[in-house]
Amino acid sequence: MPCGTCKSNVSPTKKIICSSCNKYFHKHCSSNFIEDNIDLHKWICSTCEQNLIIKKNVTTRKVDSSKSINNTLPEDSNLKLIREDISTLMKKFESVSKSNTEIEKSIHFCSEKLDDYAEKMDLLFSKTKLLEDKVNELDLKFAYLQKEINVLKINKSKSEQELLANNITISGIPYTKNENIDEIIKVTADIIKVNLHKNDIVSNYRIKKVDKSGGKIIVKFNSKTIKESFLNGVKSLTISKQPLKSNQIHNSFPDKIVYVNHELSPMFRKIFWLTKQLSKEYNWKYVWANSNGVYLRKTDGDVPIKIQSIKDISGYDVENKLAHLKLHDLESSG
Repeated sequence: MPCGTCKSNVSPTKKIICSSCNKYFHKHCSSNFIEDNIDLHKWICSTCEQNLIIKKNVTTRKVDSSKSINNTLPEDSNLKLIREDISTLMKKFESVSKSNTEIEKSIHFCSEKLDDYAEKMDLLFSKTKLLEDKVNELDLKFAYLQKEINVLKINKSKSEQELLANNITISGIPYTKNENIDEIIKVTADIIKVNLHKNDIVSNYRIKKVDKSGGKIIVKFNSKTIKESFLNGVKSLTISKQPLKSNQIHNSFPDKIVYVNHELSPMFRKIFWLTKQLSKEYNWKYVWANSNGVYLRKTDGDVPIKIQSIKDISGYDVENKLAHLKLHDLESSG
């Protein structure tokens, strides 16, 4: 059999056998063989001896490790709790993080919506500005047209009044059946001392009233000169405090004052009446009308004010005392 160390054959009489690995060795090849006091049945080679020492060391370390583990069990238990707490916290953190992500998404969505709304609002404001500009432009045009309309109304009223430049109205003379208006005018002219010929009168007629009472008599002269002479004659009697009365024209007529005035167009009549209401409310002393228009004077010595439209009356109604007359509506209808 070969030696476990030198690999040469071993004599049966000189061999020693390892009780662990059963290999043969020369006595002189075994460094750990001591012949005195040795039990050859328990001897082990140096290799097995070394392996045995290693195994003992490993076993010792395992025992020590087990003791160490047993000693650190309370610490490992606390560590486990800490780890569990950390795990719970991490889960909560992940949940919060997820919630934050959802919130960020919502904020981003809302931000996009706000941007969209802002664009729409900007567009709306832009359109509103355009509409405002259009409205302002239309207001200016309307104001201009309103001014033009007022001018046209005034010119129309003037034109209508010019057609009546030679006309007068006589009121206060009662109506009689089969009356002769030519004779009434001639007698009146004689009373006021105006030399009036038949051809001085273009036309005359009485305005009929529903109740058949004495309506106004309209007289159209062939010239403004004759008309003014007739009016001045009546005015002179009034100044002398002996006004013309109907019983002077015919003794069957009552003792009532006869009024002779310029004939006014419908618009001028309305303006004249409203001007008289204005003078009453504000205590203006004089209001009169002629073929040129309506006039207003606050007191003696003041410069007369010519009233050409209802708008002029509104301008002098500074305290809105004529509100009940609705001047704006009258102006529009006029």
